Amino acid sequence: MRLSLLSLASLALVVLPLVAAGLSPFSSSGVAAMTFCKCLCFSNSTILPLYLPKDPLHPCLTCTRQFCLDQKLPACIGAKSGDEDLDTGTGEGGDVEARCFQRDSPKSHFIVVAFIVITSSLLFGAGLKHAGVDIQQMWERGGIRGVVSCFQSYVWRW
Repeated sequence: MRLSLLSLASLALVVLPLVAAGLSPFSSSGVAAMTFCKCLCFSNSTILPLYLPKDPLHPCLTCTRQFCLDQKLPACIGAKSGDEDLDTGTGEGGDVEARCFQRDSPKSHFIVVAFIVITSSLLFGAGLKHAGVDIQQMWERGGIRGVVSCFQSYVWRW
């Protein structure tokens, strides 16, 4: 499959700012995603952010049924923990359930931004093609300078 010049430029517009900021869209390193603990008591749920987890490398280990009970949530008054899995501190049983999840990870942010940029550039390219502008021919004539000068002359005609 042959990638067009417009597609490669779109990908560069997404990847280069992330790399310059010290984030790699292809790895899980970089800025940590925000971690939340969902406490379910008697079928009522409350989502709590884990700002200062006990173990920053493994923030989900903080999200236990006992953690939910220690928060003294109104929905959890009178709830009992039941048998707890000592390895993870989570699990079902009793009146309380704890679930850990993350939102806004760099990887999901990259996917959304890449989709928007690539889709927009393809729509822009389709619009140019519909208007009769041939970017590939302009590129072959004069490289980037040829494309820029053709765009300048084309824009000034409007």
